Amino acid sequence: MRIPWIPIENERIARRHAHSIALAAYFRDRYENDGVSWRFAGEFFSPGSDGQDSPASQVRTFLTPVPERVDAAIRQVVPESIASAIGIDDGSWVERLCDLLAIAEHEMRNDLDTYRELIEQAKEANNLGLGARLQRTLKTIESRQLLGYLANKNILPKYGFPVDTVELRTTHCEGDVGASLELSRDLSQAIYDYAPGNQVVAGGKLWTSRGLQKLPKRELVELKYRTCVACQQFQCGTELDVEEVCPSCQQPFGKIRRFVVPEFGFVADRKVEDVKPEPPERRWGGSSYVENLGDISDPFPWQSTGGVEVQARAGTRARMVVVSDGGGAGFQLCGRCGWAAPLDRKSSKSAHKHPVTDKSCEGSTRIVSLAHRYETDIAEFSFGAIAYDNDAVGRWLSVLYALLEGASEALEISRDDIDGTLSWTPDGRRSLVLFDTVPAGAGAAKRIAENLGKVIQFAVDRVTRCDCGEETSCYGCLRSFRNERHHDKLSRQGALSIFAELKVEATPEVVDGPWGETLAYTSQSVIELLLKLSKRGVQKPELGVDLGQHYWPVEAVWMKPGVVLVEGYDEERDSGLASDGYTVVKVEDTDIDQLAPLLPAG
Repeated sequence: MRIPWIPIENERIARRHAHSIALAAYFRDRYENDGVSWRFAGEFFSPGSDGQDSPASQVRTFLTPVPERVDAAIRQVVPESIASAIGIDDGSWVERLCDLLAIAEHEMRNDLDTYRELIEQAKEANNLGLGARLQRTLKTIESRQLLGYLANKNILPKYGFPVDTVELRTTHCEGDVGASLELSRDLSQAIYDYAPGNQVVAGGKLWTSRGLQKLPKRELVELKYRTCVACQQFQCGTELDVEEVCPSCQQPFGKIRRFVVPEFGFVADRKVEDVKPEPPERRWGGSSYVENLGDISDPFPWQSTGGVEVQARAGTRARMVVVSDGGGAGFQLCGRCGWAAPLDRKSSKSAHKHPVTDKSCEGSTRIVSLAHRYETDIAEFSFGAIAYDNDAVGRWLSVLYALLEGASEALEISRDDIDGTLSWTPDGRRSLVLFDTVPAGAGAAKRIAENLGKVIQFAVDRVTRCDCGEETSCYGCLRSFRNERHHDKLSRQGALSIFAELKVEATPEVVDGPWGETLAYTSQSVIELLLKLSKRGVQKPELGVDLGQHYWPVEAVWMKPGVVLVEGYDEERDSGLASDGYTVVKVEDTDIDQLAPLLPAG
């Protein structure tokens, strides 16, 4: 795996940086000339009291024409190779920026209008409690940090300010350790790791999440959602039509549930425990869903050797939803203090204690899930005439995770930077959606779509060479921490059955591995080098062992000449092995003609 990288010639990243330069100049100009500034999204996207256009709408006026200092600053940052592609030369980038601002303003004002209408309805129904809660939610939406909101809408880059990060607060807990801890996660991961009832180890202590952080006069955004019983199509909104059927399969939706977005973070239990011999308690329940495919590109068709056409489409600004439901039933959440707990048979609706003050709280609880909504890049794949039915979910999930692992290996993309889910095409066919987990997307999904043939071949090789039973799977082929909830459905056999319909077979080197070995946990570059050595008649080494005083993991070792083969760059490992008397050979730097003579013949 290559070192972490950011492709500076990525058009979407370059465009967002151009936007940041333009908006910084706009903010500075308005402050210096008009004495105005904006901290919150609500005020930036709302018209003035005198009927004047919103500050966001006035960006177009500022950039018509583009001030020379802004144009010069952008050209200094954006690579020349893509300046024309994003419209720097002809000024068309301004139109794109203004379009994105208009969309963001529409969404903001629509949210504000919706909640104002709901507040009026609550007043007319004399439901003052609901009205007060909706009023606090309205305040939350209006008070969102402007830079964070613009980044969430893919207008500004996120790399400088991780706006979706939330904290598990421990400063109020017993002892001195909590005050010095900073436990934070991206919100899409925090809704699982910090879900109420889950435990984490930090600072030598065991911390239990006990609820959601509450802020004065602010309320968490809450929406209704549901999924199709048959195909898992996802819908969410402030209101949902109970009579509507799934548009993909015409089957009824499941029951309507509610989720909240815990954007203020989580609160740990005041009681701190010592670390125990058994693993921390954790519940993983929920899934990722495609709410909207966003702006879809023209398809990248790929014809398999079996004649099945695979359509790959790349999408930008796709809306994803990650839902954590605590194992299925959801969480009890107190609307007053934020106390929360997973709902199960042992759950009690009796009085609970405030998670911060530890005082008894008589607030009422409601059942909710936790969610995070965000926009990113996606790649959608649909497989021609290959049939789908509800009994085939396991097969398609297996193919999905095979493709993710294949993409990671083939294109050297960190597996943590991509993930996937099942979805549906507009014409009702089952599809696989792979998406960037990098904030706002970095183009990884598009690269996967453009290199589909290579990705599929690596996926087939991976599931073929693994030595676990075909009826199951393991962490060497399909499983990962992220897909733990699907482990019982994933199998090499399921993935291989669909690859067989595509008539894609593993490369001969994978079927007949080096020295007849099946190397399940070895990268393709190492396998290829070992295959070349085996064909040269080199003696079979010890594979995948730990060596030296500090038990350094190596790919292979020939003990008699003392030659070790390693992958990646690790100065401490390499110097340690050298001091133990080994000759260290890096896979990335080696030449087969120079290496083979150093090794014993078989």
